Amino acid sequence: MKFRICLLAFLVLVTAATAYSSGRWAFSLMVPPQAIPAFLSLVASLLLLVPRTGDSSFWNRWHTRFGMLGLCWLFLIAPSLADDGFFKMGRRAHIRSLFSPELIAEVKASASKLSARKSYFGVVSLSPSDLPLAVGSTTWGFPGDASCAFDDAGRLTSVDLTWGGGLIAHHGLVISDKQIPLNGEGFHFTDDQGRDIVEHPQRYYPLYPGSYILIDNH
Repeated sequence: MKFRICLLAFLVLVTAATAYSSGRWAFSLMVPPQAIPAFLSLVASLLLLVPRTGDSSFWNRWHTRFGMLGLCWLFLIAPSLADDGFFKMGRRAHIRSLFSPELIAEVKASASKLSARKSYFGVVSLSPSDLPLAVGSTTWGFPGDASCAFDDAGRLTSVDLTWGGGLIAHHGLVISDKQIPLNGEGFHFTDDQGRDIVEHPQRYYPLYPGSYILIDNH
């Protein structure tokens, strides 16, 4: 029974580590990398609940087995209680590892030269040639969605760089002198009963002054 408990604890740690790593380094597989150890953890959990006949040791007592099972799975689900997770932690680590204050200043300097290309709404879509090569230097590559915005006077107001997709949600960097709250401004819509509903699928984490890590659940 002690071996089963140790096996479950090991698989739970591997599940958390692979979830973090896939967010940090953009592992691209047919199934999420954490799915395999998570499945094995489930199997180990079921085995843990089966007592060994004739074993009266501490490790085979029901409260020990259920207690260890609860602790292991609480470790995995605890971040989700705060609307977080190991995969999201990895994505935030990706942004922190990529962007230094110097690179952010370089991105702003590059984007500020593009005001002549702004659309009617003051927005410019950015290509890899518009930004420093370092922006696409990680395994995530160049952001799938990159843009900047200008005010009526042609002054740069924000830069948005976003990685991810519909199946794994999005994350990125927002450069803006405007202070952004943790939950963003939210999305307003009206339900079938005419009630005004506000959803907050985005989280903004301060990185450096004037820059935020974006985690978007959409």
